[in-house]
Amino acid sequence: MPDPYSTKIPRDEQERFTKHLYFYPFDATIIQEGQDDNAVYLLREGTVAIEKTLGNKTTKISSIEAVNFFGEMALIARGKRTATVRVISPQAIVYKFLFLDLKVIYANPAWSELLIARLCNDLIETNNRASTLDKEILQLSQNKTNSSEQTGLLFSALLFLQKESAADVVVNTKAWVLLKGMRELIENYLQIHLPEVYARLNQNNRAAVQKLSEESTFPEILKPLM
Repeated sequence: MPDPYSTKIPRDEQERFTKHLYFYPFDATIIQEGQDDNAVYLLREGTVAIEKTLGNKTTKISSIEAVNFFGEMALIARGKRTATVRVISPQAIVYKFLFLDLKVIYANPAWSELLIARLCNDLIETNNRASTLDKEILQLSQNKTNSSEQTGLLFSALLFLQKESAADVVVNTKAWVLLKGMRELIENYLQIHLPEVYARLNQNNRAAVQKLSEESTFPEILKPLM
């Protein structure tokens, strides 16, 4: 442990909260993502980084400077820690309060106000993230619907073209069997694996071909046949 007392924090305060007082050196981990811990920490001196791990990569998402709380979400959502807190200053001095010690915070008006402000900010950020996520989900849903419609249109046109081709081929020849089999293969595959696309197949497949023929994706070689 470094110097048992910080020169930047009143000595009488440090003596009063000795059982809550912790010193951490640079790069020390105070909270580990995934651990079970419901303590609330008051960063009294120093700076810490908030980090999250995605796959094998750890990313810094924010930092907190003294004087401020961290780990306060344990008061709202009990469970495993959702982020890692690591010291990025030469030293960090924190007070660690367990759930039963919260009365110590409440007895200090300045700390109580700081904790309430921190919790309010957390709730605002959570609400903003939820709102952003709702918009992203809506956009993904719209994209999926558009993709399903376009895919349905494409397969409707393919089925029509195969049917038209088979009509001009001698029945039971290899070419006729292949075209008929490809049509059934497409329909069966869509029905089993892409039911949302199958449900969008255009009953008037000629109309699907005509619609696609207006796009630049439609091959020029097929246009005279339409």
